[in-house]
Amino acid sequence: MNIIFLDIDGVLNTSHFAMKDYKNKYGGYLIINPEKLKILKKICELTNSSVVLSTGWKSILDEDLRPLDVNGKFLLEMFKEYDIPLVGKTKTIPLDLGDGRVLPYCKELEIVDYLSSHPEVKHFCIIDDEDKGLESLLDYLIKTKDYQANQEDEGLIMEYLDEINKVLKKEI
Repeated sequence: MNIIFLDIDGVLNTSHFAMKDYKNKYGGYLIINPEKLKILKKICELTNSSVVLSTGWKSILDEDLRPLDVNGKFLLEMFKEYDIPLVGKTKTIPLDLGDGRVLPYCKELEIVDYLSSHPEVKHFCIIDDEDKGLESLLDYLIKTKDYQANQEDEGLIMEYLDEINKVLKKEI
């Protein structure tokens, strides 16, 4: 099984697009560019991959991927409309920094935890606009760019397909 661990902000929601709309049709603040969803659908088809949410937005869905608010309703509706295979989300795992500070989540730990509890996953990649907190998984990261001069160069673009294919061929 191929899995794409997906972030949303900076991947499906980019700065130029977010400036157009501040709220989704239900009044929530999760905004997703339909053009980026088309690209994600195509990538999932071409790589035979399913999506697991590793974004902070995963908190808008319960453990069974049911919406918890209007943003969750919007997210599921968009994934269904574009026929994107959403199969899960990572658990939220805080990171104790050891000096009394605790980060509310750590994507690296969350992805490793997901992989350890899902042995059926044979190949994966991470699509995110940040590499902080993913240090041991950088070989699996496809890093998107936000805040580009040209809107078409922001977030998920088809030009990442070759790189995604290479990463998905790596053994875990």
